[in-house]
Amino acid sequence: MRGTIIIPVFILGVLLLLWNVLYTFPIVQSAKHKLYRFDSDVNESIMVSGADENRVGARKPSVILPAVEQNGLSTVQGVPSAQQSMAIQTASTNAGTPPVKLNDAAGGLQQTQNAASGTVAPTQKPPQKKKLNAYERSLLEKEQLREAYLQKYIDEQRELFLYPGNNPKTIIIYPLTSGLGNNLGVLAEGILISMLTHRRLQIYRWDSFFKYFYLPLSNYTFTEEYTTKGALTTGIQCRIPPRNLITAPQSRIIYRSFCKFVEYALKEPQYYDFLTKNGFVLNPKLRDYKDIRKMVMNFLYTRMIRLLPDMMALVRDVEAKLHWEDYYWIGIQVRSGHMKGDEGQNVFLDAEDINLFMEYAVNQTKKAMERKMKPVKWYVAGDSEDVRMKIKTAYPQYYANCECSISHSFQYVFTDSRTEGMTCTILENYLLTDTNETVVTAASTYGLMATYRNLHMKKIMVYRGDWEKHQVTAGK
Repeated sequence: MRGTIIIPVFILGVLLLLWNVLYTFPIVQSAKHKLYRFDSDVNESIMVSGADENRVGARKPSVILPAVEQNGLSTVQGVPSAQQSMAIQTASTNAGTPPVKLNDAAGGLQQTQNAASGTVAPTQKPPQKKKLNAYERSLLEKEQLREAYLQKYIDEQRELFLYPGNNPKTIIIYPLTSGLGNNLGVLAEGILISMLTHRRLQIYRWDSFFKYFYLPLSNYTFTEEYTTKGALTTGIQCRIPPRNLITAPQSRIIYRSFCKFVEYALKEPQYYDFLTKNGFVLNPKLRDYKDIRKMVMNFLYTRMIRLLPDMMALVRDVEAKLHWEDYYWIGIQVRSGHMKGDEGQNVFLDAEDINLFMEYAVNQTKKAMERKMKPVKWYVAGDSEDVRMKIKTAYPQYYANCECSISHSFQYVFTDSRTEGMTCTILENYLLTDTNETVVTAASTYGLMATYRNLHMKKIMVYRGDWEKHQVTAGK
């Protein structure tokens, strides 16, 4: 009787066990399938559990994203804050919803939120920065080479000062009673000679230079007893062949005037390797002289000859008053030669050439307007008040000027304090540098100097007598 009872009970237990297995197995498989499907959305083959994030197989986003503020809540870009995550998790749990996907508003990162665990997993990699193309990489590399050379030159000059040796060689810049453009141009040539010959660079009797500019060097003021004995001196008008400046055996070169050294050095094959390895040749295959000259002159006038910070602040103040950023600027630099100190030296322009500046500026203004640029303004700089008033009267809608009092800078070369005239001269030159394009006097070192500082500037140069050629071209 007992055996009869035990057998049905045993059979019943087996049936209950089989029923439980058959009933629960599809649910477990379905749950597993859902978890694996969730992870497959993010290219994962692991199950993520909020219970133990540190276990083997659990993963966290590897990218640290910048913090931003949205709707008053500080978040990590694309990742919700704790408050936002809790709100999303609670809403999803209460509604019994499946995993919720959150889309980053910036489109940079998409994430999936598991409502049950609150786990956030990235579905895409964060956006990559735009890669530079070959040309852009080349420009960046050249700039780095130039900066490395600058530091090398600075270090070399320091060594020449500290350890002059038995026969120290120097090049001494001694300015003439000349304009700012000429004297800074002579300094630029002298720096290049110093670079190529490894001579120590020094400046003598140029007090006004230090009131406005500086070089990134130390101890470059010549304070020894000045003598031309045994020195190679250019004099007021240089007649020394440029190659002799390279091979000069004299311990001192006294450099006072242009010797056309820049043209010589940049065309001389023996210096091509120097220019290339130090980032001055943008395209080694072309070896274009004009491009090389542009890079070298820009380096000399921006990285070597530098404006004092308070002077640069003055430039920025004037630009702010003129609302510089609101306009497309065309610079007009007219060196008429009709100012005090220039009497009888009309070597820059003919009177008829002045009209060409306005004609060229009008043409460039039309082109800028066709390109739907910003409104156009002309920054008019010149040595003659009459010329400036002529342009202002003809085109008042374009005319702009800082209205400072300009005078020939040769008067202030040896002045040991700042003057209104020199300050105005320098201010206008740097404002010309910041224009988008310029119409300049070709024979003016002052005007060309402004263009050297801006590698992207378009320029039109007006030569003396161009008005006659222009009439022939126009069929007048």
